[in-house]
Amino acid sequence: MLTLTLPRLHGVVVLLVEREPDELFTLLLTQSGAVVASTRSACEALQQWDVVRPDVLFTDAVMTDDGVQMIQRALEANVPSIAITGPGHADEDAEILLARAIATLAGARARSKMGPPRSAGE
Repeated sequence: MLTLTLPRLHGVVVLLVEREPDELFTLLLTQSGAVVASTRSACEALQQWDVVRPDVLFTDAVMTDDGVQMIQRALEANVPSIAITGPGHADEDAEILLARAIATLAGARARSKMGPPRSAGE
């Protein structure tokens, strides 16, 4: 018999953004002590962001409605984010959109941490 030891996530607020929420995934999170807030779209997640105040974001990797803004919001708030998708659900356009969003936002974040560019004489 396989015994699964769940990590303790007492009080961790998880924002789960999924068109078709997985009940088992939600159950595992809640049994670990997490507080799970579910939305079915990035737009809905953005509307609830300030109320939910997530510690972690789990999102469908192929969420295209305001998905870029949601990822940007998570980066700005230093909220760890995990993009998930089911097998065979990712389409090429959504993958490209997600990759561009991550690259653009990561680049902007790195530049902001470096400060303004130095002039040639410095």
